[in-house]
Amino acid sequence: MKLETDALGVIHEKVFNVMNSVEYMEKDKKVKSSSFSYGYLSAEKIVENVRKEMIAQKLIIYPLKSEITKQEGNEKDIIMTYKIVAVEDGSFICVQMVGGGYDSTDKKSYKAATGAFKYALRQTFMIETGGSDPDKDDSDKLKNDEVAKKAAKSQKLVTEPQLKRYYAMVKQAGLGINDMDELVKRKYKIEHKDQMTMSQIDEVFKYLEDQIAEKKVADDFNKKHPEGEE
Repeated sequence: MKLETDALGVIHEKVFNVMNSVEYMEKDKKVKSSSFSYGYLSAEKIVENVRKEMIAQKLIIYPLKSEITKQEGNEKDIIMTYKIVAVEDGSFICVQMVGGGYDSTDKKSYKAATGAFKYALRQTFMIETGGSDPDKDDSDKLKNDEVAKKAAKSQKLVTEPQLKRYYAMVKQAGLGINDMDELVKRKYKIEHKDQMTMSQIDEVFKYLEDQIAEKKVADDFNKKHPEGEE
């Protein structure tokens, strides 16, 4: 974070007063995946609490400029500059903060801007959250843990409850169990379906879900348009 300032005026005192008033915020959101989870402080909660104190101190904040430092595929990194102004005399500081967004749709710019704004407020006013900081987590380590978990899953064999689900889904899809068994054995080069791994049965379930959906569409059509009806 980089700071620029108009040294004259009350701005530093006002920032100190906000810092003194907003001492601690409890993390209000949680991220969960199959291999890790952590809590974090949301931008909404930071803004809600800081806004009240900034109004009390007659401070305003607004974005001054934005610079894109990286934009590749689903990723976007930016540097945002915010100006915090004391209304009473116009003295100000400028705060620079990085932000990163990752999204497969059109939301990566908004995520990057939200992250930059959140951390500009959090760092400027030294907001304490307690506990471990998710930003310290090594992204490569998290990815490696996920890969390791998938690899372990690929070695475990299918369970009896999964085979029961398999039989039920084959029947629901209107397929012959013997034909489906042969398809599974050829695809995975196994002698019996109970030799499938967890990863393989997940693929089979996905295939059967598609077959069930297609059958439902066909059945619905045939109900609405019986054979021989003009």
